[in-house]
Amino acid sequence: MKKILKFLFAIIPILLVKNVYAECTYADQVAINGKAANVKVAYEVAQGKVPDGTFVGCDGEDECDYTYKYFKITILNLDEDLVVKVKNNYDNTVKSFTHRDADENGIITFD
Repeated sequence: MKKILKFLFAIIPILLVKNVYAECTYADQVAINGKAANVKVAYEVAQGKVPDGTFVGCDGEDECDYTYKYFKITILNLDEDLVVKVKNNYDNTVKSFTHRDADENGIITFD
């Protein structure tokens, strides 16, 4: 009898859990893939100047380099149905961009 009760207590929670998922048809997947294929991302390496009063270690060199390099990221053709998430692996911050973040030419640019 105890084995039957243990079995029922193990099975009942499993049966009560509902499987909820969004079903996507093949046609929906093709449409989304087509929109995603149109999105283009480009980057360029830019150089900035360290603000005055910021400490820069020179490592024993005679002259210090008061410049730093960073990326300028450009996202093109972002559709209103898509969201681009960019994760910074250095500090784990995540930026999300949508069609509304674009300028009048449909371009999103950030550093």
